[in-house]
Order: sequence, then C-alpha cells, then structure tokens
Amino acid sequence: MKNFFKSKRNIIVSSVVAAILIILIVMFVRRGTISNAEWDSIHVGMSKESVTEYLGKPYKKTIDEAEIYDTYSFVLMTTTIGGDVESTMSNMLGENSIDDFFAIDSMLDSGESVEMYEYQKDQFIYFIDDKVFAKL
Repeated sequence: MKNFFKSKRNIIVSSVVAAILIILIVMFVRRGTISNAEWDSIHVGMSKESVTEYLGKPYKKTIDEAEIYDTYSFVLMTTTIGGDVESTMSNMLGENSIDDFFAIDSMLDSGESVEMYEYQKDQFIYFIDDKVFAKL
C-alpha cells in the first residue's frame, strides 16, 4: 500500500512539473511575437517611448548608418524585384511617400538622429528625432 501512495505522489509531482514547463514554453514562444493588429497600430509620428510601451523592447536597436542603409536598401530590393517600385513602397510605407523614405539617406548624411528598431525578423521601425518615420 505504501508503494502505491508513493507512486501516486510521483505522478502528481511529475504532472505539476510538466504543467509548469508547458506554461514556461508557451510564455517564451509568445514573448517577442507581434500580432498584425499590434504592428498595424504603429503609425508615423509615434514616439519611441509609445512604441516601446506598446510593443515592448525591440530585438535589436541601431544607429549605425551603414546598417540602417543596408537594411532598408535590402528590403527595398527584395520586395520590388519584378514589381512596381512605387506601388510596393507605397504599400510598405503607408503614411509615408517614397520621397520621404529615400530622404533617410540625406538625413543620415546630414547627421540627423536616425535610429532603427528591429522587432522580429524583417520588421523594422525607423525613428527620426525620436518619432516613427517609417516601418517595414
């Protein structure tokens, strides 16, 4: 009889440990993911503080001019291959015009404060003077 209760206790302890592990795995997997609704709610002009408050900390931040230029150039190139550049950029930029997006080059050259946050793979928000300028 004693072995039976010991075995039952082991089963209960194992079940509790398994439940805790499942909860932790689900929390870890969910952490850092952004829904389409959350992403779509980010708009031009929002402050960095508002974005961080709403989406959480970004996966990566950079003010490196070369990295910022390389990233948006790569995104532009890969999304427009075989397509209409202007319509693709309009879809990507939403509230921004294509001229605004290319203005990042001159802003970087002039020393203005440009910062890029990466939230998930290939989800970037560009801030100019601490306000959302564009998101890709």
